[in-house]
Parts: sequence; C-alpha cells; structure tokens
Amino acid sequence: EFQKAVAELTKYRRRIRRKNEDNEKLPVIFNDYMNCLMGDPTTEVLKPLIDSAAESGCEYFCVDCGWYSDGPSDRRFPGGIEEVIRYIRDKGMVPGLWLELEVMGINCPMASRVSKDWFFQRNGRPIIDHCRYQLDFRNKEGRDYAT
Repeated sequence: EFQKAVAELTKYRRRIRRKNEDNEKLPVIFNDYMNCLMGDPTTEVLKPLIDSAAESGCEYFCVDCGWYSDGPSDRRFPGGIEEVIRYIRDKGMVPGLWLELEVMGINCPMASRVSKDWFFQRNGRPIIDHCRYQLDFRNKEGRDYAT
C-alpha cells in the first residue's frame, strides 16, 4: 500500500512539474564537498580537482563548504578566491560558490549586532546548530538583509 501511494505521488509530481531548460539539458555539475574536500578547500587542492572535472566533461564546478571559513584567507587562497574562479573559467566550466544565506555563524560580528528575533529561538534564546544560527525569515529585517 505504501509503495503504491508513493508511486502515485511520484507520477503526479512528474505530471505537474513545469518544463525548464535545466531539466532538459541536464548539465554535469561537480561539487567539491562530497567525497573530496569535506569543507577544506585551498587553491592547491582545488586545481587538480578542477583539472579532473574539466577532463571528465563537467560543465560546472562548485566550490562548496569552507571557502569562507577564514574570511578572505591568504592561507587558503594566496591569490584570492578570484584565482580559483578564473582557473575554473579557463578550464571551460562555469564556476559556482556554495552560499547559505539562511545561516549566520555564532562568531560573526553581525550576530551580536542584530536583534535575537532574526534567529529561530527556543525558550527565548537563539538556537545554535553546528556553531551557527538559523535565520528566521519571518523577521522582515533579516529577510530584507538577506535579500
């Protein structure tokens, strides 16, 4: 019974889904996080991955978690993140940077300057998950700032 219900829901979802170019073209996207860097990218370790992704026919290369960890980091990216972005483009791929606009690190200077109702709360205190606050987009100021 459960499998039949899921099958019917899947058929319905496929029937109502709008057509769009991304679902027709299905570009190949390489993301450096899973099974690779696990949030610890540097120019040095990214370049061989970018080379391999390009050789494999990837069309997009996404630098995921960790590129922002140290702020504008000379240690991670001695030539700046721009060098990595340029390298991706030079290999014929579209560069991407993973963003999580819905979170703010607990040590982010702005976190102490904004109202605590910018964040999801429990018992009147912002909830911390993985050293981050989750923005509550019901708050208009937080939503406007993210926008």
